[in-house]
Amino acid sequence: MKRVIIAGVGPGSKSCLTEEVKEAIDNSEVLIGSKRLIEEYTDKKTFYAVTAKDIIDIIDNENANNYVVLMSGDTGFYSGAEAASKAFLQEGWEVEYIPGVSSLSYFCGRLGRSWQNIHCISSHGR
Repeated sequence: MKRVIIAGVGPGSKSCLTEEVKEAIDNSEVLIGSKRLIEEYTDKKTFYAVTAKDIIDIIDNENANNYVVLMSGDTGFYSGAEAASKAFLQEGWEVEYIPGVSSLSYFCGRLGRSWQNIHCISSHGR
């Protein structure tokens, strides 16, 4: 059975990858994602794709079992991960999510702000 890991890379920098995402990338047979996210992995078999349909076409035509699809930002917030996951499950593939650094927590950290009461910050402009 083909196994597809949807891995969040947060802001997209290698320095922001979690150890779990790094391990998934290291153990992958095929790495798929936008050009910006996978271009530095020259030691891997890589494919540029961002839509579920394009990713499915790649996986259907490859003879591998372990795939990692890199997604920028959060895998659960305004992400292509949900649609991709549904499509992958319909193909009968095993799907796993590995979240990366949350873009919200990263952004607030860069601003030097807590995100505990983020609704107050966004609704009051503070």
